[in-house]
Amino acid sequence: RDPIMQKTILFLSCLLAATAQATPNFPGLRTQMGDWDTVCDNTGTCRVAGYHNDGSDNAVSVLFTRPAGKNAATTAQIQIIEECETPAACAQSDNTGGELFLNGQSLGTVAFGKDDYTATLSPKQTEQLIAAFAERQPLSISDRQGKVWIIPDKAFDQERLAEGKFWVMYARPFATAEGRYYETAYKSEPRNQTVGLFASGSKITDILIDEDFTLATIPEGGRAAVEAVLATANRVTLRIGGKERELSDDGAYAALLAADAYQGRVGDGSAWVKNGATRFAAQSPAVLSPQAPPKIQAARVPAETKGRDYAAGTPAYRKLWKLIRKPYQAGECTMLQDSKRNRSITVYPLSGGKMLIETGCELFAYNSNGFFAIADSKLNRIHTILEDSSLGGYGGFDVDKTGTATLSGNQKGRGLGDCWSTVEYVWDSKAFIRSKSESDTQCKGFAGGAWEQPDFVADVLAPK
Repeated sequence: RDPIMQKTILFLSCLLAATAQATPNFPGLRTQMGDWDTVCDNTGTCRVAGYHNDGSDNAVSVLFTRPAGKNAATTAQIQIIEECETPAACAQSDNTGGELFLNGQSLGTVAFGKDDYTATLSPKQTEQLIAAFAERQPLSISDRQGKVWIIPDKAFDQERLAEGKFWVMYARPFATAEGRYYETAYKSEPRNQTVGLFASGSKITDILIDEDFTLATIPEGGRAAVEAVLATANRVTLRIGGKERELSDDGAYAALLAADAYQGRVGDGSAWVKNGATRFAAQSPAVLSPQAPPKIQAARVPAETKGRDYAAGTPAYRKLWKLIRKPYQAGECTMLQDSKRNRSITVYPLSGGKMLIETGCELFAYNSNGFFAIADSKLNRIHTILEDSSLGGYGGFDVDKTGTATLSGNQKGRGLGDCWSTVEYVWDSKAFIRSKSESDTQCKGFAGGAWEQPDFVADVLAPK
């Protein structure tokens, strides 16, 4: 999965404008650059994760978490994957000790448990890592409209660089933090023109961008300047269990700065990034205060209820199939359009005389989704069709012991299952209300994803 294909939910220009609001509303942010991603939720909390680069066999990831607010503290965790030839070998491996290094200098030990591959860093280690990762400004270009485009290190692979070229298609405009496949960015890409390549705010060489915004040519003599900048990356390593694991520096600066901008910290002393931040993001008027998550009062549904299945071909099934197919637009749900389909339909009781109807919708290589609709108790009328196409898959309908009914969708980012997207809705007696959404933007080998990084959270109140 190519990182440039990842969709970013929010334009940073919008979130910077939000800093001027008297009562700010954090709309959520998810963006990726290089081996780092930034996810901020609706309360204002930001979680920034960095990983090893794709060429490494020793997986490691760090997560920085900081709530909104002037005096909010930053916490950091580090995680590894232990790969062994046999379960017995894993059981005998010693991961209780680890040591963190910055450019070969020890930052102290890291306390992992014997069977725990996640550890919490000390406040001093956290501060030292953030300072290191926020130090090196990324290479960048400016288009004719003055928009700054950040170029990740991965754009400069050795083969192309030896030819005096690099992959400019990986560049992204920081002002919007969006991928090049968004239409607005695509229209403004600087194509077939010569622009300056900048490092630390100063031009180091001119480059010629091709007409497809794919490759850029570095003139003779400019390559050495580019290589010199790339060589200034800080090297952060974790030594544990006889292995050295390196955290990539590629994308760290942009990821940390995106969190600063979202929380209104650019130019403030509480910002993570202090070196050259205003070249990429406008100075913020004020640090934003944290916002309370919305509250959802769950309605009581029969605890741990089971649905009733209607097998294909039965009269009751045909009645239900006609009911749910009629209001649905043709082509939006393949399984629903086939009259010879053999997928069962399941009906669950809700509350207030409502029923939930579920059946299959689309089937993909390693994912699927479902069709969900709310109907009357007699199954004669559809009240609402749930339009979130991510529902179902490895999720579905569930009722816990308190009678709280949750409808979820879990989708793999790729077949290995090391990155997922998740959404959850809670029944409040009238509708299913979104209570959580999160997804991994990096697929780095961590089963189920390395971290929980929601862009939306809510407090769900148990049924009365």
